[in-house]
Amino acid sequence: MRIFVGCSSKEEIDEKYKVVATRMSHLLCSYDIVIGGTFMGLMKLVSRSISKEQITQVCLKDYLKNEEDLTNFIVCDTSFERLQKIWELSDCFLLLPGGTGTLSEYFSFFEENRTKSKKKKIYLLNYDGFYDEILFFLQSLEKEKFCDESFMEDVFVVKTPEEFIELLKKEV
Repeated sequence: MRIFVGCSSKEEIDEKYKVVATRMSHLLCSYDIVIGGTFMGLMKLVSRSISKEQITQVCLKDYLKNEEDLTNFIVCDTSFERLQKIWELSDCFLLLPGGTGTLSEYFSFFEENRTKSKKKKIYLLNYDGFYDEILFFLQSLEKEKFCDESFMEDVFVVKTPEEFIELLKKEV
């Protein structure tokens, strides 16, 4: 199983998110992962315990700064091309705390699930309530009838890295 991991590339974020990214790294070391950016911030920490052969990096040409000597490295010209390549390469998606890039990935994969016949699971790590406001907004979409009741059926909200791994093990 190949897992896309999306998260912040910022270095100056709260230490609690760095701790959770490091915990996730240790738990993901036996999986192949896809990342959609450079090795900075939380992504650097998530990738730390994973061998380079297990990582596929899909990066925008404009963001090539800290690329690693990876076996699997794909450069894209546009963010749309990058998201499509990530979708094709990944069996499921895990989103840790992140900024607008992570939100863009979430909503892109969410919409792909809604429009494709083959669905892929999306796991949202709502560590310390990070995504509470987004989840509230999504619930309001359903409540106000902007979305069908089943629109969140492929999204799984977890609070800890360990909870994610437990759900993932049930899939295999």
